[in-house]
Amino acid sequence: MSRKKVTIKMQENDRQIWSHYKRLLELYYGHPVFRENFSKNPATAIEAAGLMLDYRIAADAIRCQTSAVSEEEYQKNPYIMMFGRVIERVHKEIDPEFSLDKFENKPMANWVKRQKSRLAFESMYGRLQPRGYSIPMCFELTQGCSGNCPFCCLAAEKLTGVYEYTEENGRLWREIIQVSMEFLGPIAASSVCYLATEPFDNKDYEDFLKDFYRITGNYPQTTTVAAVKNIDRTRRFMDMLGEKYLKKARLRFSVATLEHLEKLHNTFSPEELSSVEVLLNNPESLYAYSFSGRARELEGKYPEKEMMDNASSICVSGFVVNMTEKTVALVTPCLPNEEYPLGMKLYEKRGFTDSASFQAILRDMTDKWMPVSLPKTVPLLMNPHIRVEFAKNRIYFYGDKAKRAMSGSKELLKTVGILNSRPTALEDIFRQLGAEEYTRRYLYEKIQKLFDFGYVDFVLPSTN
Repeated sequence: MSRKKVTIKMQENDRQIWSHYKRLLELYYGHPVFRENFSKNPATAIEAAGLMLDYRIAADAIRCQTSAVSEEEYQKNPYIMMFGRVIERVHKEIDPEFSLDKFENKPMANWVKRQKSRLAFESMYGRLQPRGYSIPMCFELTQGCSGNCPFCCLAAEKLTGVYEYTEENGRLWREIIQVSMEFLGPIAASSVCYLATEPFDNKDYEDFLKDFYRITGNYPQTTTVAAVKNIDRTRRFMDMLGEKYLKKARLRFSVATLEHLEKLHNTFSPEELSSVEVLLNNPESLYAYSFSGRARELEGKYPEKEMMDNASSICVSGFVVNMTEKTVALVTPCLPNEEYPLGMKLYEKRGFTDSASFQAILRDMTDKWMPVSLPKTVPLLMNPHIRVEFAKNRIYFYGDKAKRAMSGSKELLKTVGILNSRPTALEDIFRQLGAEEYTRRYLYEKIQKLFDFGYVDFVLPSTN
């Protein structure tokens, strides 16, 4: 049933207008029929969709958001300014939760800082969206996923196991969360309870989240593609989070198909989804796919769909804990390629049996992969996504639409040249160069800087 269009004063009813403008954006970017109808006749399209918006302001807002316009034009549109205020409020709420100051584990804080620096240089998307790559820990409560989304960046395997909330499992879960809080510090409260999984595949998902909340004082973000599979459960879940956590962007609905989007919109009013992000992953949407996981198989199937090879969809730089198989993996986002088709580097993966062995693994992996000072005897390699050029006494580093220069001695240029061509330990390079102690200290300090920038890293074990 369509609603009669009315013009509402912005200052009187911001939330209602926001929810309807948000629905407009979802329809325009996600539904090709609405997009075509809106382009032809905004007033008719808005009325047919039951949106309580001024069609002239809405049409101008869409024009501004889909075209290159001046900042002055942006600021003249009240819908766009409202959009900016809402996004700013959300980030004001959630950004502090991901602050590196929340780490009590300083080696891991430095490691995450290096990963963020690397991503910002090798990926323009990582530079523009730095908040998306800072989750320190993910917990998977199933083995595999029932979604089978054709665009899945992680190419999640089929659902084969569920970690049920039994007395024994619940006790281990609480111990694991407690250990994580003690090991990482308050930053652990920003962890999520899914990765290559569908949260609602676990019938006890809500019970695990309640434990997480009791221990950390926070509800983790949930992203589900099953929002309309069991609508009563979804509504109960939204009630559990409450307005406080919904406004903190704790719930996202992923859309896999056009029919999925239509059912979502027919089920939930704009007001109900005012604080729920709708991820338009259906092929008809105007948004791009990261060229990773199963999306790599879609190349050419949707000629108009942009495939981004300079972006990863992975949101975690840290530990992935699968409770079903009892494993811990250390991962970080990277650009998707043949070596890392998921857009994710795997440093190491190990199994645990109880909270004590879990804690030992966290400690061992941190000691092994997160040294603050660069080891001299471990093979290192320049980041393959960073192009290196030499000119006289300068080294130029080229990332994704980014450039950095470093001046240095001929020994430094040779050292970087070696690291750019093959994995080599610094001690071996020092011997090759016949470097004296002063030169060794100088080279070490320079390579340490490149290490801190994320331009140099360890040689990782093969994942093939």
